[in-house]
Amino acid sequence: MVRHDDPGVQELVGEYRSLEKLKRFPSPGSEVFLESHDGTQIKTIFYDAHTIRTKAVGDMFIFQRCGDYGNEYIEYLAGEMRYRRKQGYDNCILITGEVRTGKSTVAQQLALAIKPDLSVMQTVFKIEDLDKAIVNSKDGDVIVLDECIDLYSKEWWDQFQIKLVKKLDIMGILHLTLILVLPHRLSLNKDIRDERVKYWINVQAERGTLRRGFATVRECVPNEWYKDPFWDTLATFHFKGSSGPYWDTYSKMKLEFVREMNSSNYLDRQSPSKNIIRNKAIRMLLKQPGMTQQKIAEELGIDQSIISDVKNGVQK
Repeated sequence: MVRHDDPGVQELVGEYRSLEKLKRFPSPGSEVFLESHDGTQIKTIFYDAHTIRTKAVGDMFIFQRCGDYGNEYIEYLAGEMRYRRKQGYDNCILITGEVRTGKSTVAQQLALAIKPDLSVMQTVFKIEDLDKAIVNSKDGDVIVLDECIDLYSKEWWDQFQIKLVKKLDIMGILHLTLILVLPHRLSLNKDIRDERVKYWINVQAERGTLRRGFATVRECVPNEWYKDPFWDTLATFHFKGSSGPYWDTYSKMKLEFVREMNSSNYLDRQSPSKNIIRNKAIRMLLKQPGMTQQKIAEELGIDQSIISDVKNGVQK
């Protein structure tokens, strides 16, 4: 656990608090112009300045002030992604949020803003299809992995995940933009969420009214002292729904995937070899000092009864 009085923590937090003092916001409700590093200029509404709770490092949180903008902010973000690509970087973007709050809407809008001629076929729903998409991609392509249950942290021993983590480590040379859509940040494999995700967009509905269309953007800022990154809150923005031929085709593809999951053995793809790998890892963890069955279950995101079965030899 990271100590709050650690000099490294104080240095990190002090740096960002100094930057906070330099921020200046316009009057609520005014029209503002924003320019991305690639030269993209947008005109949007500045709704207000919000104070957002931000994870600094370890279990420490600070509060950051950021601007709240209109739907056009997505174009601004797209400009930043294109700039990173021109500078020789790739982009790994995570979009999270509760069910039906608009994660896929933001993902598709951002993907199209980055690459207006994007084919809807660049959206995939299975990790094996993502593997193929990366292999067949061209320099600067945008790929959306939508609601992929195969990337959940509790499936970390899956061979496709292990292979994907390795691919993500070397895909920077392709300058790809990969957009991952999942319910929660912690549902994602830790190696990917803390080391490969550069931007995190959390989508939510308004409390009380349940109105959709609100999102918070954070940037992952690694630091030299801790493996745990700092999630710098950049802005919040409002977004609108999508429509048109592209969206209709995408919606049909997603519906077919959902039906496939519900009408086949897709969710029961746990092969014996996968369980063998998982159980072997559990037995290794049980030998480590201080690793209780409860702690292992929490770390792996699985039921404690599985740990007990492995320990007692019920599961080989």
